[in-house]
Amino acid sequence: ETRLDIAVLGVAVTIVFLAGLLFGVAPALVLSKNRLAGVDREQRSGSANSWYHSALLIGEVAISLILLAGAVLMLRGFVRLASVYPGFRTAHVLTAGVPPGHTAGLSRAKLVQRYGEILNVARHVPGVEQAALTSALPMGKIGVGLTVYLPDAPSEMRSIDFHAVSADYFSIMGLPLLQGRLWGPFDATRDKGVVIINRAMADKYWPGRSAIGERFSSRPAPALSDLTVIGVVGNTRHKSLSGEPVAEFYQPYQGYFGPPVGTTLVLLTLGDPNLVASLLRQAIHRFDREQVVENE
Repeated sequence: ETRLDIAVLGVAVTIVFLAGLLFGVAPALVLSKNRLAGVDREQRSGSANSWYHSALLIGEVAISLILLAGAVLMLRGFVRLASVYPGFRTAHVLTAGVPPGHTAGLSRAKLVQRYGEILNVARHVPGVEQAALTSALPMGKIGVGLTVYLPDAPSEMRSIDFHAVSADYFSIMGLPLLQGRLWGPFDATRDKGVVIINRAMADKYWPGRSAIGERFSSRPAPALSDLTVIGVVGNTRHKSLSGEPVAEFYQPYQGYFGPPVGTTLVLLTLGDPNLVASLLRQAIHRFDREQVVENE
């Protein structure tokens, strides 16, 4: 969220006030000691034939107009971006990065188990209503793109933004379900190869028809399509507010087929997220004193 910082506003107002005093009142006081009218007439007559005075005046006006136009354009851009809905909830949401650190060498099964334990720790922190995991936050510092192959061109690689998430992620982030279903508690048999895509991906690769049940692959042809679309959710602004939403897909973190990049906790808090942050850090350090917890 963007807000007006009172401290910055106070400093700016103070600087403007002091600049006015320095460049306005101080010269006026000096000139008031002289014969102001006579000095003014002499200056006018002396500068009438001075081309550089005219050039200076024109330059001052031109620079002022450029600054004014730039300020107006910046304000218009800010207002336009501030009115863009990012596609996800921000109120009462706390995020914390959990990098692999000393656990980077664990097997996939061990990492999944560890992430589940960290998620369980976060759920029991006082003030936390819901907790989830994701491999990458929208508009966050980490972006994950995975190579997939679609049926219309089974030999052509496409890199699509990807998120490995737990079941409550969509609810916490406020992503609406548009078609199909979400997954619940992970079942290795039922949820093997299931993915959820965003509307931008559905419109791009399956325009004019439902994407539910469509299949694509994490491996090139002639491999079978091992990923099945079970749901379509709303778009998020993943990289910037000024760009259009891009294609994205989601998979349960327990079945994630990409490289281990750590995880990010996403918590929906009952009150101020800042009050929960220190409690979360303490709880994770009780679980593992060597685990790094980063601000996201």
